[in-house]
Amino acid sequence: MTPLTRREVGMVAALSVLIAGFFVLDAAAHHALGIPRNDDWSYYFSTFSLAATHHYHLSGWDESSLILQSLFAWPLVSFFGPHYAPLQILVAGLGALGLTLTYLLLRRFLQPRGATFSLLVLALGPLFGSLSTSFMTDVPAFAAAMGSLYAGTRALRGRTRDLWFTLAVLLGVGAFMIRQVGAVALLAVVVSVFVLRPKAERLVIGAIGVAGFALVWGYNHWQSHLTNAKNLRLDLALSFLQSRVGWDVNLLFTLCLFAGPALLAWHTTTPWRRAWARAPKTLSTVVAAVAVVLLWYRPSPSGNYFTPLGAYSNTVLGHPPVLFSSVLWDLIRLVGWACTFQMAVVALNGVLLAPGILHRARNTDRAGGITVISTYLVFFVGAELLYVLVVPQFFFDRYLLPAIPLTAGLAWAAIESMTHERRPRARRAAPSPLARAARAMPLVVLILFSAVGVIVVDDAATLDGAQWHFDTMIVASGIPASRLDGGFDWYASLQGIPAFPGGGIRKPFWLGLFPNHTTCEEIGYPSALPPGETPLATYVAHGLAGETVTLVAYKIGIGPHVKGMCPPLWASHHQIVTRPAGSSHSPSPSTTLKAS
Repeated sequence: MTPLTRREVGMVAALSVLIAGFFVLDAAAHHALGIPRNDDWSYYFSTFSLAATHHYHLSGWDESSLILQSLFAWPLVSFFGPHYAPLQILVAGLGALGLTLTYLLLRRFLQPRGATFSLLVLALGPLFGSLSTSFMTDVPAFAAAMGSLYAGTRALRGRTRDLWFTLAVLLGVGAFMIRQVGAVALLAVVVSVFVLRPKAERLVIGAIGVAGFALVWGYNHWQSHLTNAKNLRLDLALSFLQSRVGWDVNLLFTLCLFAGPALLAWHTTTPWRRAWARAPKTLSTVVAAVAVVLLWYRPSPSGNYFTPLGAYSNTVLGHPPVLFSSVLWDLIRLVGWACTFQMAVVALNGVLLAPGILHRARNTDRAGGITVISTYLVFFVGAELLYVLVVPQFFFDRYLLPAIPLTAGLAWAAIESMTHERRPRARRAAPSPLARAARAMPLVVLILFSAVGVIVVDDAATLDGAQWHFDTMIVASGIPASRLDGGFDWYASLQGIPAFPGGGIRKPFWLGLFPNHTTCEEIGYPSALPPGETPLATYVAHGLAGETVTLVAYKIGIGPHVKGMCPPLWASHHQIVTRPAGSSHSPSPSTTLKAS
């Protein structure tokens, strides 16, 4: 293992800041900086309320622990006021920190090349860029979890191991106080360190670990009794469990696809030959089982961010534009199938190698790091699979964020170890031209994967920015903001009151969260325009991949005060002032807001 140097850490930190900064600039270019994104409006609600009242209030929609993230944001809200952009930049900074910590963690068992590749699989994939320019809890919790795991690997040996372990426990508790799944990092560290440290030290380890879990239980108990708390509800009916198996298959498929570049970069059959030599019957069983599952369930990515229609495109009414054609999407799924087979075989090799790794884990940093990370992934994936199986809630691809670089890193380490063992350096012949060309495969794979990821991130920023910018221009024409259904983020963030899920069944769903409010105008994709209705205005925006987002505004009437409120507004609409026709974000000059 090449020793980690300060210069290397500095370069990775700078790279992390550049990546986070690039996505901030991309969001700003599309008017997506300084606005709510996805459903982070609910987190802004709690955070702004905490800063204003010094009391913690839940929005009625969010389910994350959140409070530590709100406490971090409190000084910024006090200084800048209740504005979105400072908190988005805070999360971007935490994202850069999380990337740096991830690299440090990967370097515990990988050379710089493998660690950098595994890091970029996450950083330039379809999730990180959008999440790091929002106030969603995924990135801050990811940063805390990576810090906890890194400290956990440092807690196995050395004079300061108890201090590192205490830090790991505190960061694990902190990760939980942002997202509940952060407790998995705490559990993995406590179990790994307890098992690998000498028996004489286990009493101290156990005491610190119990204290950490006591904090987790105490906070969870307190939050569960707050107004608008959404406590976990289980469904153990056999019919429900059977219906959720396919969701679990999609979860595993999505993880294999997102971590897949680490497998494709090696373009080798060594894991298959190695597994066949050691356990041919087991390999045959695993491959057959994976084939049956794939053919039966025909999995696709879990969605919410990585979909053929772009990220969370159902937050505006109507049919969104297609980002990936059906042919391209089928090709992506086919790549995912290949990655799933390869990942299953690599995992089988990992299980076969596990006894030797555990034997060395007490004595070498590399084996210790692999043990901590493997323990975390087993607990994390197991917890997510169980959650999907028994909890009647949606599962989204972003929930896998912390597992992606670690899965890619372990896969890279396993294949690298098997390949070098099969072909020792001293016996290698001079590389052929084909072998030299093959060395470029990791770069080619990374470029292709990153291109897809950046397109997804940019498309999300395009849609979010177009939606919000269009809404603000409509309001500038004289329509009250609170009576405009400008999409999920707009409508929910401007209500200023907790949501009431289940309060009414309406289309779109977000109108049902606030059933006592009246809506007079709505924006949507052109397909949402009611038959015979003329658009009040049209807005067109363009993304990096050349995709076009078109939104229209039109009259509707939903709520208890339609008759008294909407007709006067419809009769007094003012024309909207358009931007120059050459602008990438402007209403079409042919249709403007106009009087009824």
